[in-house]
Amino acid sequence: MKRRSLKSLSDKKNIKYTGINLAFCALVVALVIILNAMIGVLSDKFRWQLDMTEEGIFTMSDKMKTTVGEMFTEKDVQIEIIFAAPEDEIEDAYGRSDTAGSIGYVYSTALDLEKEFGDNIEVNCYDIEKEYTFYKDNFYTDSGTRLSQNVVIVARKNPNPGTPGTPGYKPYNEYKVFHYQAFYAYDTNTGNLYAYNGEMVFTSAILGLVMDENPTVYFTWQHGETCFTNWDKDSEAIDFESVETSKDINSEALTLIKIFAQSGYSVKPIDLSTQNIPSDARSIVINNPTSDFSPEETKKLTDYFKSSGTIFCFTDYDVDLPNLYAFADANCGIEVSPSEYPVSDTLLASSTPYKLRAFVPENAAALSYFKTLSNAASAKALMNNANIVTIKDEFKSDEGYVEREYVKYVKPLLVTSENANFGGAKGTYNLMTITSAVKEDILNSTDGTMNKNEYSYFVMCPSSSFVSEEGLNSSSNANKKMMLALIHTLSSREDTPSLVDIDFKVFIEYDLDITKNQATAMTVIISTVLPVAFIIGGAVVIRRRKLR
Repeated sequence: MKRRSLKSLSDKKNIKYTGINLAFCALVVALVIILNAMIGVLSDKFRWQLDMTEEGIFTMSDKMKTTVGEMFTEKDVQIEIIFAAPEDEIEDAYGRSDTAGSIGYVYSTALDLEKEFGDNIEVNCYDIEKEYTFYKDNFYTDSGTRLSQNVVIVARKNPNPGTPGTPGYKPYNEYKVFHYQAFYAYDTNTGNLYAYNGEMVFTSAILGLVMDENPTVYFTWQHGETCFTNWDKDSEAIDFESVETSKDINSEALTLIKIFAQSGYSVKPIDLSTQNIPSDARSIVINNPTSDFSPEETKKLTDYFKSSGTIFCFTDYDVDLPNLYAFADANCGIEVSPSEYPVSDTLLASSTPYKLRAFVPENAAALSYFKTLSNAASAKALMNNANIVTIKDEFKSDEGYVEREYVKYVKPLLVTSENANFGGAKGTYNLMTITSAVKEDILNSTDGTMNKNEYSYFVMCPSSSFVSEEGLNSSSNANKKMMLALIHTLSSREDTPSLVDIDFKVFIEYDLDITKNQATAMTVIISTVLPVAFIIGGAVVIRRRKLR
């Protein structure tokens, strides 16, 4: 038997087949190694990746692609995203804790932007510890974000920078500086990290840099408004970079101001008793005043409204503001007066505080103003202690009402349910209205396609809770998205893309939760059952070959 076995091994045919098998196995192993190396190199170069996260952390959303794409369609500008840390230290940095994010997610989003919009966006890493002069010469921040390896800079490149090393050389026109933690969202109650907000921050920063001018939204103050707690002549305008660190903002107005800032606007207060409304004012916001405006101040509001201005007015139901309401009556076709009791609705509550669901009415005008909402017809806002707005009869026509030299249209934007009760009367009431006005001669001289720059807008909502922290930050209503939609359809003098549907990406924990017995069973299966199965399978194959 042994001789026959040895003879079998020395048989030329067996040696030939054995050699072929070994060579084939070696070739397959070599191909696998080469293919693996090639895929590794190509995946790094072309960013091939499979996003296995349910929240799509590593996948740029379609909304972000559309929004950024619209920006570069309108304005062909060059954006550079700069990381101050070395590339090899951040490209694999994805570790995060309950209270802190990581720079890796931010870097991944930046590379996605570069891949998608390579003609307009480039990403670079310049180690600030080795190239400090580059940062010192080109960037400065007084927003509370110290220049360090933790910063991310989004800059608009200067098309005519001059010659490097010569006086006047300026490679960047404008820029925004962020600590990478600004790309994350935190729970306001616990302070813990819960979501990645990089898409919103990048898109907002690019929007602010793409716009040719630096538009400003002014919040009236000195009437007890909920906006700023302090301001002086040396204070800088609030933008998306500084909104989180500003000590001048009233905490109850933080989210409202942040919404304007993330839409690409700078925010400042304005004292109408001593200041005129500047030409760069995209909007005037009157938020929850506790004392009235003077006739001189309302005259400035009237002039601004007539000059294609946009005014947002949020008041409380029981505060008497006769001059401000007289301005609305005389110019905007609506009537508002303080009420002893707010509107109630048994659908939600019948006692103080009166909570209301506000609905978008089924009219084309309201749907057009909320056109950036994914489903405006089903969107609902939440309000506490609301008053009503009455549209004067002559302004209810869809054809508008000619008043002096203007054609004015007044439409409800938000209404109660039909079960609402106000002053003992049951019915549907207006909770927010919009007045649009345009000069009659301009309207008559066009073919029906009006430039939105020619219109004036006045939004009246006698419930400041619509833009309160509670209202804007609640996930159970559409207050925040509605406000963003109004900003983009009314404040913009040019059609800027909407950031309404760019949402947080909430982190979901994927910890493997198994018991000790389950872990032991899995170990036994992997270490014994599978090898035994291979041995049995091999024995069967050998036995069958011998029987041939």
